[in-house]
Amino acid sequence: MNNKSFLRGLPTLLFVIGATLAIPVEAKQCTPSGIFFRSHGDQLKIESVDSTGNPNTAGFRLIVLGNMFQDAPIQAKAEGEIALTEDHCLGVYSGGNYCTLIFEFLPKSAKIHQIGTCLTGAGVDPDGTFHRTSKPERYLP
Repeated sequence: MNNKSFLRGLPTLLFVIGATLAIPVEAKQCTPSGIFFRSHGDQLKIESVDSTGNPNTAGFRLIVLGNMFQDAPIQAKAEGEIALTEDHCLGVYSGGNYCTLIFEFLPKSAKIHQIGTCLTGAGVDPDGTFHRTSKPERYLP
């Protein structure tokens, strides 16, 4: 690994370490599975940790709506596999050189922080809190 590559990933590494140390939630309260929504219609689906076959990973699919143009929102999607901390309270998705999503799982919600550019489009912003729902039929395919 060259110095440029290491330095490019350094802010992400420092954020992950700091976020891991700052999480005040007990491990049994972290639930990295379910369907989550935000008020704008943004949606997050996290597959059960056990369904991926690796207890420290979970699958995800994220849909974020942007600005409306002629009654049709811009829709940005991301999906993949999240690497989870041992207590499953924090997850990280790395989608390339300039794309990292940090997931913090709480008892009734999930917080996302984007580092770099994972989801693009006018008004598309995945950062924020998504609230767990018990109505999976609302989730877009």
